[in-house]
Amino acid sequence: HRLRDMLPPDRIFHIPSSALSSELGMRDSVQREDVDPAPTSINVWIGNAGVTARAHYDAFHNVFVQVRGRKRFLLRPPSSLQTLYLFPRVHPSYRQCQIDLERTPARSATFPLYRASTRDTIEVVLEEGDLLYLPPFWIHQVESLSPLTVSMNGWTLSATEQLRDRIFKRAFPFEASWSRSERAAAVSLFVRELVSALSPRTGLSVAGFASLLQNQRFDPILGQFQDDSSLCSSPFSLAKESQVHIVKKANEFALDFVQFPKDLLILFVQNLVEDVASWCCGEPYVPSFLDRCILYHGK
Repeated sequence: HRLRDMLPPDRIFHIPSSALSSELGMRDSVQREDVDPAPTSINVWIGNAGVTARAHYDAFHNVFVQVRGRKRFLLRPPSSLQTLYLFPRVHPSYRQCQIDLERTPARSATFPLYRASTRDTIEVVLEEGDLLYLPPFWIHQVESLSPLTVSMNGWTLSATEQLRDRIFKRAFPFEASWSRSERAAAVSLFVRELVSALSPRTGLSVAGFASLLQNQRFDPILGQFQDDSSLCSSPFSLAKESQVHIVKKANEFALDFVQFPKDLLILFVQNLVEDVASWCCGEPYVPSFLDRCILYHGK
């Protein structure tokens, strides 16, 4: 009871595996080559009643054990990702949802694509000693129900995330010495070619893809970003050899992305587009790039 009394209200205490390893004299990560060569992370979570972790997804296999007290999980499958208004990848709350699975109304003017359907939401209450397995990329919102809750979980990297990581580490067809105008032209061409090549899988045109990304991630929080009317405001032609190289690389990336199921494919391409737009113009100007360099030229 002394630990419970020491906890301030509405706080979660997280003890990562590195701290546990130090206290217990263990290695920071454990590798099981006979099962999976990915590092394993073990965490302890301590909180009190009413504390809620915003709806979010993790890219890992998650085995969650309730040690003390009760917790409630609201779960959505990866097929819901495109309607839950994820924060942008360039935002500090990346991977979290802008909506509340319990409180956001079904017909919200701010989130018109969101449908608060209990048919799509799975509710699970964990009692002491219960174990829950969460597959990678499942959305989960977690609430502590008891005056003191103690939980442990183990994360292991998924094969999907490992493949995504390899793709994102590939060399991009851009030059650091390019001017901002050259960067904008190059990234615009790369994005349009990549999205066009994936259109048969996603069902989205270039303009449709950019609109979806803009509407889902940026529109509700557009005031946190900046506009730049100079982006792609005048025609800029890259050297022919650069154009050919960019188109070739975009199609190589597309061949890698088609290995993912549709829902994750769209998620990962959206993240990649934010990355290259950020490199091109800076994080505050990503929605401006989408609007002026992709939407305008993608119609």
